[in-house]
Amino acid sequence: MEEHCIKSECDESNVCQTSLWCNLDVKIGGKSVFDKELSDLGLNKVEHLYKDNGTLYDWPSFKHDKNLTDRQVMKWNSIVSAVPKDWLKLSGSMILSCQERIHNVHYADVSGLHKELSVAVSKDIYSSFIGKKSITTSAVAYFRTEFGVEKQEYLESYNRTFVTTIENKLRSFQLRLLHNIVFTNARLYKMQIVDTELCSLCKHERETVSHLFTECKHAQDLWEKIVETWMTQIGIHTLSRKEIMLGISMDTENERVINHLILLAKSYIYNCRVMNKVISFVEFKIYLNHIRYIEKCNAESKGKERIHNSKWELLDM
Repeated sequence: MEEHCIKSECDESNVCQTSLWCNLDVKIGGKSVFDKELSDLGLNKVEHLYKDNGTLYDWPSFKHDKNLTDRQVMKWNSIVSAVPKDWLKLSGSMILSCQERIHNVHYADVSGLHKELSVAVSKDIYSSFIGKKSITTSAVAYFRTEFGVEKQEYLESYNRTFVTTIENKLRSFQLRLLHNIVFTNARLYKMQIVDTELCSLCKHERETVSHLFTECKHAQDLWEKIVETWMTQIGIHTLSRKEIMLGISMDTENERVINHLILLAKSYIYNCRVMNKVISFVEFKIYLNHIRYIEKCNAESKGKERIHNSKWELLDM
């Protein structure tokens, strides 16, 4: 083991960061040591022998703070005894000095607020750097060009997907839409997978994502019946192309069920395209009732019938 150990050259600038393990200057019984148990508990460097105020841990405090067993405390005490005494004198003052400097350092979080570095965790620091990066993906650019969607609206729709439904298949479908990776004939024709780029439903226009879900006459008829049946009673008389693709932001308790309806309708339209079926409002209602029944069973098994009924009561009016 000695051949893999290090020889430390410590001074005031680096003594705190010096490793306790496999160090030729820290020996017990004439040999350098490594204790995985103590290492996993966070005891790895000289600075870990000290409290935040720069004083050396006494064994009762260390045992309490680290929740150690008596056996672990004995091993810790052996390590402290093996550390060169001049290191301990240096590191105490260095740790106190570092703590004072850290309390005077601030960083800007994602929202621009300045916070003390001393209370930050690694995730905060990481987020502060990542938040400064602004990357416009091809999907964001597509939605901006095709539907006039700003980046913030796009991100809100992304988050809304996980609130609207717990069904993974439905979530996956909406996320594929948002990432612009739902395949239509226009794209498949370019890949030479299909013989035509015309819409599978109307057979007249190019089947793009925009056309399939918002412009095709068959899809529009379905949207009109959905709005007339369930949405006019809460003041929604039409759905824009943007709302069909992203969902609706509302300040009422009906937001979740409305967005679930929109998402289910898009899924149904795409399934009709894949199976080469005619869109039918009657069939869509059967599909909708099937989803409601599944959610009801899940709610009953978890004792959440009241939440389930509150969500879907709009459809029963």
